[in-house]
Amino acid sequence: MKRVLTAAVVSVGAAGILFAASAAGQASPPAWPAGGTAQVFIWADTVTADTGKQENFFSQGSKVVFRAYAVDLKTKKVITPTQAQYFYVKIPNNPNVRMRYGPVGAGTAKRSIWTGSWSVPSDYKLGLVDFRVLVHTKDRHHGVFQQAPVPAAQLTIVAGRP
Repeated sequence: MKRVLTAAVVSVGAAGILFAASAAGQASPPAWPAGGTAQVFIWADTVTADTGKQENFFSQGSKVVFRAYAVDLKTKKVITPTQAQYFYVKIPNNPNVRMRYGPVGAGTAKRSIWTGSWSVPSDYKLGLVDFRVLVHTKDRHHGVFQQAPVPAAQLTIVAGRP
């Protein structure tokens, strides 16, 4: 619940900043969200591999599971393997994490989303992980998810167990 509230506050704050900047006639675009014009909306988060609990603090050697959901803004359709040319997580100085589409959850709560896992190297540097989720459709539409610049909500590698 705390993360949902944090995300809502960040969204409202970002909208206010963008409105104030545009009203002031600022010429340069902000660094966040990802630049360019996206044709695909992407939502993404990170969860633990064992319990599926939403989390953003992971230790070296642990496994991070990325979850994502994407919608083509032009066709208003959910991006599935039929539409996707590629869907992956880009982590600096690491191989890309390929995402697969399929059901997750249990019972009636089971929904199909994109997931991919990353085993954090035991020597990975501590601190924020500036990952991005990228999608490109067969219709040549693209989207990029970039974390909001709020350190408490970003994927972070910590020493020992979080």
